[in-house]
Amino acid sequence: MRSLLAAALAAALPLAAQGADATFTVRVLTPETALKAAQAALKKCRDGGFQVTVAVVDRMGVTQVLLRDRYAGPHTTEMARSKAYTEGLKIRQRWLGKAYVDKAFRDADDFTLDLQHYVTEHGWGASWARGVLPLKTRAFMNLAMISALNRPHELEIHLRAALRNGITKREIKEIFIHVATYCGAPAAIDSFRVAKKILAEKPR
Repeated sequence: MRSLLAAALAAALPLAAQGADATFTVRVLTPETALKAAQAALKKCRDGGFQVTVAVVDRMGVTQVLLRDRYAGPHTTEMARSKAYTEGLKIRQRWLGKAYVDKAFRDADDFTLDLQHYVTEHGWGASWARGVLPLKTRAFMNLAMISALNRPHELEIHLRAALRNGITKREIKEIFIHVATYCGAPAAIDSFRVAKKILAEKPR
């Protein structure tokens, strides 16, 4: 990891000399790992005459600046998330529960982490966080569409979220009866089966 970060920073030197900005992303396991690697790499880069900012963007997109090179020059590297991502994360945590969302990011690996970011920004940020429709209305739509798509795992997640946000057993029943009418009895039967399992759980 140290050699990889050193190579990335060293590659930025020629660009900096030409007055250009360069951004290199290197995955690390922890902020501590990043800091140790950066400190070693910066020893090779301090003669470049440009500013080096080392930061870690955590699994939920929060930026933590670890160090700014004291031999700072005119160039800065900054990382940020879009407004849709920020608002999507708030809504996702509010509706599903912060503990659930934190675990989803914590359990993600290099193969699935980008999907968590995508869902947060494009699912929750670009849709759920739009306003106009109340969250309860969006939840009704969500349960109906997921039921029609026959996605039992996602249905479980959103049923738990619906119950923790005040949607009632009677309302859930009406949603799935509506699904039976427009999407077929098999979809509704499976959804009732999943709902019975979730309703039997102790509140989380």
